[in-house]
Amino acid sequence: MKKISILSWLCSVLALNACAEPVPEHDLHLAWIDVVSAPGVRVAAMRLNNQILRDARYFQVAPGAQRLTVRISYDRGGQGMDSQRRCDAVLEYDGFMAGERYQIKARANGWFVSAWLEDAAGQRLKNFNKAECGK
Repeated sequence: MKKISILSWLCSVLALNACAEPVPEHDLHLAWIDVVSAPGVRVAAMRLNNQILRDARYFQVAPGAQRLTVRISYDRGGQGMDSQRRCDAVLEYDGFMAGERYQIKARANGWFVSAWLEDAAGQRLKNFNKAECGK
C-alpha cells in the first residue's frame, strides 16, 4: 500500500514538472545555476540569500557573493517502509561571474549526504556546508 502511494505521488510530481514554466533565456549579466538531480537523489533549490525561489530547477544570480540553500531528498533504503530523508545544505560562494553557468550536484548514501557547486567544465568549486537532515 505504501509503495502504491509513493508511486502515485511520484507520477503526480512528474506530471506537474512537465507543465512547469519554460526555462527563460540566460541573462548574460547574471550567473546561471542549474540544479541537477541524480537517480535516487532529488535536489531542489530552496533559497537565494534567504529569499524563497520560484523554480527549484534553476536560477540566475548577480555576480559576486551569494548564499544558496538546497534541499536534498532521498531514500535511505533498508530502513523499513518509510525511509525517505530530507536534508538542507547551505553554500556561501563569492566567485559567481556574469555570463557563466554553474551546476549544483549532490550525492547521498545511507546517512552520508554531500552537495557541491561545479563550473561549466565540471570543476568542483566549493562544497556545501554540512547538511542538516531530518526525517
